[in-house]
Amino acid sequence: DGTFQSKSHPVRVTGISGTVASIAAGNWHSLASTTDGNVWAWGFNERGQLGIGRVRESRSAIRVSGLPGVRTVAAGAAYSLVLATNGTVWSWGENIYGQLGDGTTVDRATPARIAALSDIVAISAHAWNGLALDASGRVWSWGYGGWGQLGDGTTSNRSTPFVVPGLPRIRSVRAGNRISVAIADDGSVWMWGSNDA
Repeated sequence: DGTFQSKSHPVRVTGISGTVASIAAGNWHSLASTTDGNVWAWGFNERGQLGIGRVRESRSAIRVSGLPGVRTVAAGAAYSLVLATNGTVWSWGENIYGQLGDGTTVDRATPARIAALSDIVAISAHAWNGLALDASGRVWSWGYGGWGQLGDGTTSNRSTPFVVPGLPRIRSVRAGNRISVAIADDGSVWMWGSNDA
């Protein structure tokens, strides 16, 4: 809203131009996509999660440049994902566990395409890991795997997306706190990761 003052009541976000189509919230940053294909970001930016090429916070929404037309947004703790209308996925921000999916663990303050992903129809992000669903119904996973939430049978981190084995054709995915969830075409639900509770 253009200030650094906490609010106990709703206020309108300033700076967004266009009609908002999707929103996402990380730990201290927020994202919005608009129907014209643009992405807007605001909030904390210490790890480059706003995607604006610098690490200074923004009190109001600022447009992220360097992207194709965007369909939807997702936010992890301090990183950002977007799904473009052409089925590609783009990321930026913190990368300590490989959550940017670019094969490295180097933070990045501007968007870059995740090369391993194409023909994607849905994305989901949690603190340090991401999920993507492709048009064939396959689930792709990457990032922090300490609780088995990547679905590869290990608790290792993966900096490049891979297809989660052992699933039927999937139609929806969500990354949760230490878990991953998928809904299959037949309506069954599949989960992997922490089972402490």
